[in-house]
Formats: sequence, C-alpha cells, structure tokens
Amino acid sequence: MENLILIVLFSILALMVIPGFFFHWKFLKRLKEEHLDVWNELGQPSLFLNNSINWRVTKFLFGRKYLEVGDEFLTKMGDFMLVFYSVYYLIFIGFFSFIIISTRASH
Repeated sequence: MENLILIVLFSILALMVIPGFFFHWKFLKRLKEEHLDVWNELGQPSLFLNNSINWRVTKFLFGRKYLEVGDEFLTKMGDFMLVFYSVYYLIFIGFFSFIIISTRASH
C-alpha cells in the first residue's frame, strides 16, 4: 500500500512538470512582450537560461504583484499558476513527508 501511494504521488508530480513549465513560460513571455519594465525589474527571467533569479518571479507570483500590472490575461494566468504551484508544492511536501514517515515506521 505504501508503495502504491508513493507511485501515485510521484506520478502526479511528474505529470505536472511539463504543464508547469508551459504555464511559467507563457507567464514570462507575456511579461516580456507586454510589460517589459516589469520583466526587466524581475531580472529578465527566462525558463532555463536566466532562471537563477526565479526567486524574484516566485515572490512576484506568490505576492500577487501581477495584479498591479492591470493585465487581464496576466491576472488569470497568475491566479491559475498560484493555485497550480500551491497544489504542486503540497504534493511535493506530502511525497517526501510520506517517504520520511514510512522509512521511520519500518525501523
């Protein structure tokens, strides 16, 4: 049963990676194309090449700063990504918590 739970949690995480990259890319693309000043303030982030400053984008997203931009598409995308990443992080934490708990319980 424990293995099944781990497989299910890992599968959900794995299946969420590609859509997560796509949503993140669309969000950054919109910022770059329509709100260049904000994109520059965030350090000109990209999905892979300049992702060392992703902490700024994470704070921008979770701080809901995208609402201040006044872009309806960015607002909808940001709200969706906020929920998407929150669910992803909760599953991620649950996955590793389950590993730790099941490892300790087996000893």
